[in-house]
Amino acid sequence: MSTTELLRVSCDTSDGAWRIRLVGEADFSVLDDLIGALQGVTVRPGQEARLDVGRLQFVDLACMRSLVDFAQRAERLGARVHVEQPNATFTRLRGMLASDAPARV
Repeated sequence: MSTTELLRVSCDTSDGAWRIRLVGEADFSVLDDLIGALQGVTVRPGQEARLDVGRLQFVDLACMRSLVDFAQRAERLGARVHVEQPNATFTRLRGMLASDAPARV
């Protein structure tokens, strides 16, 4: 788990799938912490990784790119990545990056 004043990131595998919860605001000031937390997630082929962004109030381009990078890495390793509870802003930013990255974040 990574915690800053702006962002809390928790990663667990209690049900066999990875659940990565993001709570707060993800901007450039917490980018290194976010990347560190995501690098700690080791996925296996066939495993699910669920990005729970329902309590993420803000995400900037740098942090969204780190989420896309994570999804691409996980999918290259054979995992399935799902985004849970994305808000409209998250979905729009993800759509803008779709032409840069084919991942399903």
